[in-house]
Amino acid sequence: MPVVLVLALVAGTTLHPVAADDRGMPPAVSAVASPRLAARAIDACVSYDNVTSTCFRTRPLRLQFGHRFYFRGRVGSGLGGPVSVWRMRPGAATWVRVGSATTNAAHRFSWQWRPGIAQVDDGYNRFQFRIGSTRSNTLRVKVLRGLCDGDVCLQGYVYVPDELTVAVGDRVTWTSISNVTHNVAANDHSFESDLMNYGDSFAHTFLTPGIYAYHCDLHRLQLGTITVR
Repeated sequence: MPVVLVLALVAGTTLHPVAADDRGMPPAVSAVASPRLAARAIDACVSYDNVTSTCFRTRPLRLQFGHRFYFRGRVGSGLGGPVSVWRMRPGAATWVRVGSATTNAAHRFSWQWRPGIAQVDDGYNRFQFRIGSTRSNTLRVKVLRGLCDGDVCLQGYVYVPDELTVAVGDRVTWTSISNVTHNVAANDHSFESDLMNYGDSFAHTFLTPGIYAYHCDLHRLQLGTITVR
C-alpha cells in the first residue's frame, strides 16, 4: 500500500497574501493583495488564523479538526450592504446560506467557520461570499482528523514522525501543504525532488532494503529516515 508523507508548515508567504501593516501584521480586517478590484466584484481568501498575512485564494486549505477557518476579503466600491456566506457540502450540487458578514469603511470583511465533527474527512467544502447576484471566487477547505491527511507531517521544521518503516516495493509520496518552499533529497542521492510549494507532490518507490536518510536542501536541520524491510 502506498505511503503518503505530507509536509505542513504555517509560516512564510503564499502567492496570495493579504495586506499587512509596517510591523508585518495584518490589520484587524485584511484585504486580499490582488490587482485593483472591479467596482462590482468580491475577492475573498481563507487562512488558518486571523493574525497571519498568509491567505489562500486558489489553492485549498486543510486544517485539523478543532481549528477554525478564517475568511476575509474585500468588496468593490460599487457594491453595498451585508455580505452573505454560502457553502456547498462535499458531493452536493446546491449552495446553502450559512451566515453573513459586515463590510467596514474600507470595503473589507471577515468571517469564521468552526466545523463540527460531522465535517471531519468529509471532503472539500466550498464557500462563496455574495452581495445580491455578485459572487466571490470559490474557496475550498477540508477538515482533517489528524495534523495532515498523510502518514507523516512536517510541523515546524521537523518530520512527525521523523522515522518511517515501509516494505520493499512501497511507493512513498511526499506532498507539501506548506507555504514555505522545500524539497526532499536522499543523503545517498538515490532520490531528490524538485523544489516543492504548497500542493506539490513527489513520489519514490523503494525497491531495495536499507535505511534511507533524507533532508531538505533549504533547511539542513529538517531530517527524516525511511527504513525499507
